[in-house]
Amino acid sequence: MSKELSVIIPFANEMPTVAFTVQALIEELEGFCDYEIILVDNLSADHCTVTIPNETAIVEGKNYLLPGHEMPELYKQDRTYPAYQRNYFYKNGNTISTWFFRKGKVRYEIFDEKLGHWNAKNHGIKVSTGKYLFFLDAHCIMKRDSVRKMLEFLRNPPEEKIGGVHAYINYMLDSKCLEYKVQRKFFGYQFCSHQNDIEERNGKRVPHFKTKPYKVCVMSTCGMMCPRTTIEELGGWNPELGIYGGGESYINWKQSTCGYPHWILPQAWCWHYADKRGYAWNWVDYTRNSFIAAYCVGGEKWLQQQIDARAHKSTPSVLEELGQNVITTCKADRDFIESKQVMTFDEYIEMWEKNPGTWK
Repeated sequence: MSKELSVIIPFANEMPTVAFTVQALIEELEGFCDYEIILVDNLSADHCTVTIPNETAIVEGKNYLLPGHEMPELYKQDRTYPAYQRNYFYKNGNTISTWFFRKGKVRYEIFDEKLGHWNAKNHGIKVSTGKYLFFLDAHCIMKRDSVRKMLEFLRNPPEEKIGGVHAYINYMLDSKCLEYKVQRKFFGYQFCSHQNDIEERNGKRVPHFKTKPYKVCVMSTCGMMCPRTTIEELGGWNPELGIYGGGESYINWKQSTCGYPHWILPQAWCWHYADKRGYAWNWVDYTRNSFIAAYCVGGEKWLQQQIDARAHKSTPSVLEELGQNVITTCKADRDFIESKQVMTFDEYIEMWEKNPGTWK
């Protein structure tokens, strides 16, 4: 049976925070709408390690290995890596299923290989049934009534086509409400505190929090709610995207340039616990994701700009090969997005630069 709202939560190595995230959502949504919560376990690990062959080579201090390429013997080495076990789900003989599944609202999906954050989201979409999709990380708790207000926004949207509505991000319980703004050079985003409205009060100009929804150029996909129809029309995340990074730029700008704008709802806040969770930095994964977003939304011109932007601190031949790999693997997606775009990425960015609106 279809639900009104599907909450999709990818996670890895995030017990017990995921339990608190789920419990807060259940308390918010129970009795308000017909919902489901889908937990996508992206190869979590227990607190033990094994030694396996290293899968990445080192080139000038950077991790580098293109799919399908053989690693030079010089760079092969062993490293420790968390073993694939799920014992942390057990507590006094009870599993996570006995905590939440008895409510009939939570579904637990498991990846048996590390497919990455964005593909975990794609998997959640695939198995979900909701008319609306809400994406949240497992180390977040939404401010009270935020999800309800976001759903009410989408029930009566200000426009026919909506890419998504977003909550503010509040890192580490900081009172600052963060928006994202464009970072052209590396085709991504930077954090910035949201720009307050200014009003006259007792003869003085003073700032105050916004009260009405407003459009933004780019925003986090943690705390994003979108109609399923948007995903059905344009698709989810490119499956070539790796572990992390690049997914916000890809999905926001794909949808926006195809005529599906993104909004922030000021009443919705996402309290985000920005702790390290044992993820290993991978330069190639991060760089390739940026290249994928740039190429799929902006074409070869923007891909080349990203290659040039990194040339001063990376091996040029490595970047060129990485770029060519992106063209080879993502050309079909680029052609599809281009066929759906109502404006080019250049036109979209220039529009926001001329009329920055509420972000700075």
